[in-house]
Amino acid sequence: MKCHFCRKAIRRRDLNLHHIKPESEGGTETAPAHKACHIRHHSQNGDFKRWGQKGGQVTAGYFIWIFNLKYGAQPPDPYRRIPFGR
Repeated sequence: MKCHFCRKAIRRRDLNLHHIKPESEGGTETAPAHKACHIRHHSQNGDFKRWGQKGGQVTAGYFIWIFNLKYGAQPPDPYRRIPFGR
């Protein structure tokens, strides 16, 4: 199996699937890619920034972003007060 970007062989642990057309635009076709090549591709195209803005707009309405900033990936503790303005 060869990387979609650099055309070199991919080890199983380095495998990522790149959507040729983004899933958000209805894409279903994928191509194998090295994890590093895949990240580099989306970083250079500004995709992470664009997706972050779009995701931020969606989650801002639910105030999920404040919990992600405070607790990372952990689910929020509903009994813990978040000190705003400190």
